[in-house]
Amino acid sequence: MAEFAAQGPLTFVLLIALVVSFALVIRGYWGWRRARMRSVVLFGAAIAVIALAITGPIEVWARYALWVHMVQHVLLTFVAAPLIVASAPVLLLWRGVPKSWRSFLQPFVVHRRVRAVAAFILHPWTALVVYTLGTWLWHAPRLYQLAESDGTWHAVEHATFLFGAILLWIQIIEPIPLRSAWSPLARVGLVLAADVQNTAFCGLLAFAGRPLYDAYQASAIATGLDPLLDQERAAGIMWIASQVMLLSAAAWLVRKAFTRNKRRFAMPLPRPFPRRIVRPLLSIIAAPRVRTPLRWIVAVVAFVIILDGFFGPQEASANLAGTWPWSHGRGLIVIAIILFGNVACVACPFMAPRGFIRRFIRPRRAWPAALRSYWLVIGLLVGWFVLYESCDVWSSPFATSIVLIAYFVLLLIVDSTFSGTSFCTWVCPLGAYNRTVALASVPMQPITISAPSRTRFDRGVVYGVLVCGAFVGAAAMTEPVSWALSAAAEGLRFHSDVWLVAIAIILTTLGAALGIGFLASNGDRGQFTLGWRGLVPLGAAMWCSHFAFHLVTGWTSGFLAIERVAGDLHLCSSTEPNWSLAAMNHAWMPWLIIGELIALQVGAIASISFLVSHLGRAGWKWIMVAVLLTLIGFWIVCVPMEMRGMGGMPS
Repeated sequence: MAEFAAQGPLTFVLLIALVVSFALVIRGYWGWRRARMRSVVLFGAAIAVIALAITGPIEVWARYALWVHMVQHVLLTFVAAPLIVASAPVLLLWRGVPKSWRSFLQPFVVHRRVRAVAAFILHPWTALVVYTLGTWLWHAPRLYQLAESDGTWHAVEHATFLFGAILLWIQIIEPIPLRSAWSPLARVGLVLAADVQNTAFCGLLAFAGRPLYDAYQASAIATGLDPLLDQERAAGIMWIASQVMLLSAAAWLVRKAFTRNKRRFAMPLPRPFPRRIVRPLLSIIAAPRVRTPLRWIVAVVAFVIILDGFFGPQEASANLAGTWPWSHGRGLIVIAIILFGNVACVACPFMAPRGFIRRFIRPRRAWPAALRSYWLVIGLLVGWFVLYESCDVWSSPFATSIVLIAYFVLLLIVDSTFSGTSFCTWVCPLGAYNRTVALASVPMQPITISAPSRTRFDRGVVYGVLVCGAFVGAAAMTEPVSWALSAAAEGLRFHSDVWLVAIAIILTTLGAALGIGFLASNGDRGQFTLGWRGLVPLGAAMWCSHFAFHLVTGWTSGFLAIERVAGDLHLCSSTEPNWSLAAMNHAWMPWLIIGELIALQVGAIASISFLVSHLGRAGWKWIMVAVLLTLIGFWIVCVPMEMRGMGGMPS
């Protein structure tokens, strides 16, 4: 006891309180026949974990290594706290108090003001706020240094971690007699929010680029541990623990929600948000008086980009065709689709010329019944992935302009031959995505062709190719994958890795969509389609993370290209842009990585929730696929990537 007291009076008091509580639990167990031995064992295990965390070698080494401190944090919040809550000690503690004391305390316990305070403390929002503030405030450098230098504040820090975690786990486990004010599905959002803030905190530690705590820099000489490496290890320990525990808790809550209510929940994919504000605005944009001028403006911008691709400098970072379609256009389109629905189709630059030509050419042929499927879309998607990754179209403004013109010519041929919106419905991948995933929220022209059934096999393949393409496209820009493909091409004695990349893209998009889908669905085509549809939120999160990387890292290059074009046309006084500004976006990388990790987490939770609600126990294989893809996405985000679209001074 003297050793414990030397670590701080509050630590000693905390341990004494825990021991007394355990004694009351044991007394309540022997005096109450309905009690279970499991509760006593769990509560005793929790006390042992707490004693292990705040005393002995762990406490000593936590002053010299941040990763050991993070082990303390994990033991208190993800081991001890759930053990305490799972033991349901409230009734045992009450039964363990002497009967005369219970008679004296009962009027106070049942008083309405006491119950109101207890309801406030046990509310889900209170749990989230206390848990989040405890994590962030005590790891702020100044408060962290205060806790390390003062034993009293150090004990308060540990008590705060434990108390906030207990409040959070009460919302998850609901130990008798405590009940949460929210439904299980609502508490999934609570757990997701707690996990997201943990990811943000761990990302800040891992990608800070410098040691944040002076105390560990001073002890680095004694321990021989690099402070920055120590900080990264601490972030990894905390992040992995929170992922395992909180995501498991979220999955358990989802299962609990659908076990209680046998009714099949129709959980739609993400809709535009906020609907009350965005929907009226988008309806105004979709009105013909606004939509037509907007399309012509975007068409003129696209024409200028195509011209610059043909006649401007062929350095991608200095050309409009090398920056805006790749670094900016794709990212803005994906974000717009996720937030606002099919607004990208409303402002499509090809629609204005198409509408003008339709005044003179009015086709009457219907789209052939044999082609009323999405196999053309699938072929175009896979072909696009191959063209982009194997031929590096993004690095050639001339090739980009050729692709844009070819796409427009294909649209004119199809819509000049067949009536209705044949191209948008059966050929265009973006139009097919908006139709099949049901994200459309803006009124479009009337569709004269009936859409296929939602459980059709080809529709499922579209989902699968979109999801697999998201991860394959992002992985292809990582240094390890690029090195592996180059090494494989050299080993196979290929003169170029173009054909090898093309084969790899086809196998990992279309091949993976078919192979993984059949294995996870046991050959059931309906489950095949529902499974891949459930993974669309995760795929959308990967697309968003991938394109956000290009959008942020290449943002300055796009405006420098505009400045160059304006200078060439003598529209501004500047004759040569300051190309060195293109490298300034590196400062955003740590926050960008954190945002990408959070986006992947949100997508994973949405996908798993969809799979559980629509496939039930039969969807466990799809849930494993979602977990595997999420881990792959985490790896993609954390490894070095090519800075496409960033560039520097053009040669």
